[in-house]
Amino acid sequence: NAQVINGSFENVKENFLPSNWGKNFSYNVGIDTGTGQTTSDEIQYSGYVPSLCYSNFGNCHSGQYAMEMANAFNVTQNEMIVGGAVLFEDATQNFPPGGNYNINTSFVPFNASLFNSYYGYNLGFYYKFLPLGNDIAEANLELFDSELNSVGKVSVPISGVSSGFDYVYAPVNLTSTNTPVFMSLSFSMAKEGSTPTLGSILIVDDVFINNMT
Repeated sequence: NAQVINGSFENVKENFLPSNWGKNFSYNVGIDTGTGQTTSDEIQYSGYVPSLCYSNFGNCHSGQYAMEMANAFNVTQNEMIVGGAVLFEDATQNFPPGGNYNINTSFVPFNASLFNSYYGYNLGFYYKFLPLGNDIAEANLELFDSELNSVGKVSVPISGVSSGFDYVYAPVNLTSTNTPVFMSLSFSMAKEGSTPTLGSILIVDDVFINNMT
């Protein structure tokens, strides 16, 4: 279970973001070369923290904290911003490597020696989903070898209203016999092809990877 850094979300930063989790997105910023003043797109957040993911106190499966995700809206561009979270290694940062760009893949070390490869690998987590529209969220785990070639992947769609914590446990579909050395783990508020809605909420807690039968 320790494969997922801060998978219980009990490590919370001073800005109320969950340690080692975040999501990048891009928006326009302009600079007046005459005055030096900057202007930027107006972003409307649906959560109580100006971020696409943040810590939720009390509304959790275990412990004191869970991670809550919500969509945002670019008022200036009149477009939705898909909420979600990506796991990354550097706990001093608020977002995955890459800055405020649409870069949301982070390669985190994966110790395959802690597993019995005969049983494969499984992704588990608890979640609440409160969509306002026909949103379909998604969890994605992908494993990579030492040269960053994909070894296997699992994608878990999340749909329908779940006001109590539901449990997901899904196996990784292995496509190679190479030993996984890195992993990429993320949650998205909108599966490809679905439409995000402002105000929809996804809460996850106790995210883990193991190979119990």
